[in-house]
Amino acid sequence: MKTIKKIIRQVLSRLFVIDSLIIFKMNRPTSISSPAIIKKADMGNLTDILYFQDEKYVPIFEGFLEKGDIGYFGYIDGVCIHRSWAIINEGSIYNPHALVKNRLEKNEVYIHYCETAPIARGKNVYPLVISEVAKEFLDKDVLICVNKKNIPSIKGVNKAGFKPKHMIKVFSILGLVLKWKKNLKGVED
Repeated sequence: MKTIKKIIRQVLSRLFVIDSLIIFKMNRPTSISSPAIIKKADMGNLTDILYFQDEKYVPIFEGFLEKGDIGYFGYIDGVCIHRSWAIINEGSIYNPHALVKNRLEKNEVYIHYCETAPIARGKNVYPLVISEVAKEFLDKDVLICVNKKNIPSIKGVNKAGFKPKHMIKVFSILGLVLKWKKNLKGVED
């Protein structure tokens, strides 16, 4: 019965979608105080995420590394409690939403696939990591996307020094997808 309910929920979620996404651009990286230590992901430390992630993510992250993406893991007391990834290769496709695809422009970096373990939330790990990613790419436009409903992530992105660039509205019914972009006052292009 549980499986049937899950299948029904998944089907219904594909039939009708209304979402608002905010694309943020780094304005000025800030200094963040956090007990976390950041390490770059490599083939040797991908299993560190198993503390708070399912093992299905290891091959996904191997694929990211093979494509040239850069992974950033956050550690507290030697335990991996955060992951963020950055797409850095011009022309790469990134998905800020399951129904939206964008191409990375010249001089852009896109931060994605971020998650912090529940035990480490509220310790400034997320803003620390994304701010450090932005500092690594000061010569580029560093972008990150957050669903408008995800208030904790929006607070973390703002704390790190990002400002809203534009909003993408997504509307889908029975497979027909409409999307539009609205510029926001935050940072200048």
